[in-house]
Amino acid sequence: MSPMTDTVLLWVQRALVWSVVFSVALSFQPAHASKTNTSVIELESGKQVTVEVELNGVKAPAVIDTAATLPLINHDYIASSDIKWREADQLEILGIGGTRRYPTAELNSLSIGAESWIELPVAVNTVNRMPVQNSILPISLFTQRVIDFDFTNNELRLYDGPPMRVRRGEKSTVAYSYTERLMFIDVEINGVTAKARSDTGANVSFVNPAFMRAAGGKLDIEETLRVRGSDLSNQWASVFQFRQFRIGTYKVRKPRFVVLKTDLFETLGMGDQPMMILGMDVLKHWRLQVDREQQQITFVLQRRNKRAETRYGSGTHLTAGQQY
Repeated sequence: MSPMTDTVLLWVQRALVWSVVFSVALSFQPAHASKTNTSVIELESGKQVTVEVELNGVKAPAVIDTAATLPLINHDYIASSDIKWREADQLEILGIGGTRRYPTAELNSLSIGAESWIELPVAVNTVNRMPVQNSILPISLFTQRVIDFDFTNNELRLYDGPPMRVRRGEKSTVAYSYTERLMFIDVEINGVTAKARSDTGANVSFVNPAFMRAAGGKLDIEETLRVRGSDLSNQWASVFQFRQFRIGTYKVRKPRFVVLKTDLFETLGMGDQPMMILGMDVLKHWRLQVDREQQQITFVLQRRNKRAETRYGSGTHLTAGQQY
């Protein structure tokens, strides 16, 4: 199999799209969080942004997700006696497989490195409603100005002040906007602009059919047959190759993206508008610096030779727009 097919199949098996968390009767206010001016949290190597946390004193892995808005904690990591159920509150969490309702509770304590919280409202995955083993934590947990994902050094940096300068780094800064508490940036495929969600909880990027139709592209029949031959939870999917993908001043030539038909886009009100989810297959090539004060994301490409091209995915190249 090609590298892309392996990645897509892994994504399909795990269904790692935590793109939206809608609060029905619960306001997420991490008011009891402790704060340090600068924190460095070690990331586990892998396809996701995974860290070790302590849930009520129990160590467990968790994914730091830029596309979630409320913590989702697996019931297995919490002793029943430690759960303070919020009987009146329910949550609806939307993924590619549809919307599911979750009970909510107050977590006595959560800590990640030097950061800690008490009496934290969370959604609880009690019956494996989503096929994942790790808990999901949103970046809104943190109070620092900048959330800095340093994938090269496997570190998550939290600090106040402007984004750090990166030596020998080519950078591009893009503004983001909020829609229903969700962050969106603008991207382009074949010159067509669309809204995109950066999702560090998703292994693979994908676009909706409206984006594919507007941008055009060539159907990759071989990859499509492989994807459709896997377990897609009855979701329609195809793989298309495009001429160019652009994010900020960076350009990717001849990218291939999964085109997915799912209720996710409809629920966001973008079923007939171009939209995409940016997963880790794309995001991992940069250092991501989310500046919440300025509402900007800085994409830093680290390399010694600024004129050199960096391999990206299968059969594509990543180049800085300034080189054109």
